[in-house]
Amino acid sequence: MPRFGSDSQRQLATLDPLLQQLLNEAIKTFDFKILEGHRGQEKQHACFLSGASKLDWPHGAHNSLPARAVDLAPCPVDWKDEKRWHYFIGFMIGLAQGMGIDIISGHDWDHDNDLEEHSFQDSPHLELRK
Repeated sequence: MPRFGSDSQRQLATLDPLLQQLLNEAIKTFDFKILEGHRGQEKQHACFLSGASKLDWPHGAHNSLPARAVDLAPCPVDWKDEKRWHYFIGFMIGLAQGMGIDIISGHDWDHDNDLEEHSFQDSPHLELRK
């Protein structure tokens, strides 16, 4: 059975309890890494300036503590394997729905009217709806 590595465990501890529940359940079935949970002011501002985020500090869901957003990647990480990303994202959304946890994927922002500030694809990103 897959387990979180130490880096993923550190990021997990920064997340909203609902995201922690979801990820702890997901790791039982699907091997993945937690890339980032909480994001501090300096890093969020750098992400904003680089275009990796459309929101500056403190407006991103990564900025609260506990964080309401997480970036994940299926293992082994292959950024070009779109089929695997679609499968992983679908798995996470389906699991969350089954657990009664309302999330949105950065992969699907263009189809979600609740998150108008997001206008680019961000496949690793999952976020609790407001």
